[in-house]
Amino acid sequence: MYGSYHHILVANRLGAPNEQVYDVVGPICESGDALAKDRLLPKVEEGDLLAVLNAGLMVCYEFTIQLPAESCGGIG
Repeated sequence: MYGSYHHILVANRLGAPNEQVYDVVGPICESGDALAKDRLLPKVEEGDLLAVLNAGLMVCYEFTIQLPAESCGGIG
């Protein structure tokens, strides 16, 4: 996001070899945000837990949770 680097671990596979390249994305602050691109990680499967380290506090926290539109302060 904005050129920053976030160390990402597959928390339930610590010690597993990094063997697959992933883009780590999700509903962050803007639709084009990504936490990591082309990141080599252990194989990720449904149910695995990703730990995003040193991400800090998101200024746009209010937009990362599902709130009614009127709760988003001036959106719409």
